[in-house]
Amino acid sequence: MTSAAFACILFLVNYKKILVFFEYRKKNRVANLVEALKCDQITGLTKSHLEEELAAEHFKLSTGIRLDKEFREELIKAYRDANGAVRFDHYKRAVPHMLYENKIFSVHIGWFDWGSAIVNGLCCLVMVVLGFPLLFFSYFIEGITLIPLLERLIMGVVFWIIAIFSFYQVLPVISARHVDGALGKRESKGDEEEQNHEYEGLAS
Repeated sequence: MTSAAFACILFLVNYKKILVFFEYRKKNRVANLVEALKCDQITGLTKSHLEEELAAEHFKLSTGIRLDKEFREELIKAYRDANGAVRFDHYKRAVPHMLYENKIFSVHIGWFDWGSAIVNGLCCLVMVVLGFPLLFFSYFIEGITLIPLLERLIMGVVFWIIAIFSFYQVLPVISARHVDGALGKRESKGDEEEQNHEYEGLAS
């Protein structure tokens, strides 16, 4: 437990350097694609493919998600049709639960997804409850020495790290529910507009 706690703390201390490293790799891939597109020998389908790869990489740098062109454009269209009712962050997090088949954009949350969300939610709650007294009440234990105090504090930190991780596992399902609701309203609005057009056609 102690070694795991130190590993978690080490990660937290150095996470910015890790993020910088991965950010550099992403930008390096963009630079390579830009350089490749400057080559006169790259033409036709190869050039079109590299241009699409470059667009996908730029979108990933901007939003944190990498999607194919059709999926990407449909997601942006769905977000715009919501008129700000659902934040773009929800669309980003809901991507694992999104489907784009036969030009139909939909959200699917399976039983396993719901079960996983419930388990992670319960785990988050339990870890918070267990970590809270370790972090905030350990100081008041009479006669406690430095080493036991540090061990209890480290365990509290580990519990809360697990709680945060579990909480983030629940967010995609919550976001998928928001997006699904927005898509439902979008379809209802589309059906109403189609009926109105039919009525106008009959009236004329």
